[in-house]
Amino acid sequence: EVDITEERRINWDWQINGLPNLWLIAEGKAYNYKGHRSVPALEAWALGGYKAGPAEPLPQDMPLHVRAVKAAVRYMALALPGMILACVAMGIWVYFKKKGRQNAKPRNSSEQSDAAKAKEE
Repeated sequence: EVDITEERRINWDWQINGLPNLWLIAEGKAYNYKGHRSVPALEAWALGGYKAGPAEPLPQDMPLHVRAVKAAVRYMALALPGMILACVAMGIWVYFKKKGRQNAKPRNSSEQSDAAKAKEE
């Protein structure tokens, strides 16, 4: 029994999208149970019925490119909220920085002449 809310790596490696989820590991392969949740059905599946279903490779036996894509997706899922927040914060900062420059009053005569030239252009 594994609690995927605490073991997030297992959740990502096994691509668990919903609960409950039952996997049987036998003969170097993984079998996902999708049948009826009754004791007789589960017992029949566990005692050999799993062989009739599709077998999947164990996460560590998947090809390198599949593992790389999964790692990239996992990274993006974790990093994307932070990246969005950083972009929004930067946009707000730029907006107020630009607005502050537009509302600033010149302090000396050279700044006044520069401001006048900027308005003329």
